[in-house]
Amino acid sequence: MVKKIITVDPATTIERAAQTMQMHRISSLPVMEDQKLVGIITTNDVMGVLLQAIGIDRESMRLTVLAEDRIGYIAELTHTLKEQKINIRSIFSREEKQFPGIHQIVFRVPAADGEKAVLALKKNGFKVITEYHGDLTPFLPDR
Repeated sequence: MVKKIITVDPATTIERAAQTMQMHRISSLPVMEDQKLVGIITTNDVMGVLLQAIGIDRESMRLTVLAEDRIGYIAELTHTLKEQKINIRSIFSREEKQFPGIHQIVFRVPAADGEKAVLALKKNGFKVITEYHGDLTPFLPDR
């Protein structure tokens, strides 16, 4: 039995390659150009790019804010931190599957500014959940 080999071309983004690897449950992905092998992407490559993208390679603090899925929310959050002169090193968002319409905004700030960021965000009404243990209900934005 011959298996079809899943490949990508050099223009494939790392996110798309990661999605392909996960979808097909494979740990490496050949990169082909004009029917020639020009490289290989491994799970280690994907993890390295992800860790660099989220800013874990520098001294930082991870913060999570629960947010309604609406236009302007991230602008309000970043404005609050800008007013405090706090730099955001990385930011991404992911849907909170058990609560439709709610997203987790995950970002990193310099470690020295972490507590200042939490205080400023909470003061401005943001639902900061730097640590929680399963139940998000008390943190959800008012509906």
